[in-house]
Amino acid sequence: MGISPLEAVREIVLNMIVHRDYRASADSTIKIHNDRIEFFNPGPLPDGITMPEIVAGRAASNPRNKQVAAIFKEAGAIEKYGSGIKRVRQTMLAVGAKEPLFEVVGNFFKVTLFPLGGGVNGGVNILLTFLADNPGKKTGEIHRALDIPQRTLECWLKLLKTQGRIEFRGAPRTGGYFICRGGG
Repeated sequence: MGISPLEAVREIVLNMIVHRDYRASADSTIKIHNDRIEFFNPGPLPDGITMPEIVAGRAASNPRNKQVAAIFKEAGAIEKYGSGIKRVRQTMLAVGAKEPLFEVVGNFFKVTLFPLGGGVNGGVNILLTFLADNPGKKTGEIHRALDIPQRTLECWLKLLKTQGRIEFRGAPRTGGYFICRGGG
């Protein structure tokens, strides 16, 4: 139920391919434990970019392998440069999982995903963030963008409308959802 954490795994693996340092002799590695999944990718951060900037979404995307990135972008696998970590965080929080951990360990970029918890609140908060960033979206657009099952999305929208945090503006076929002033 909810957004699939497989979307986060897909995003991490895609980033491992695009940002891997192919000159490094070490392998990209995925370790699956009972309580977490760890992704290790060789290659330090680009000069002048810090981990807090990356996690906060303030660092410009700088794919180490520009031709590989261009191929994935043209194939539609990369939606927008520089949005991968944000999407991983949103996806995991939306399913009620603990915040993913992004860190540099030696010459590796490491991502750790944790098991799922129970969490409607995380999903509702992701929906609110999406609507704040994308005002006026219709249900179908939200469904496609966040990959939320239709019934789950409808429940969350109803909850947020009841709480007075969002509102629907416009005609049924052409209107969309907006954050209420003071309600987001």
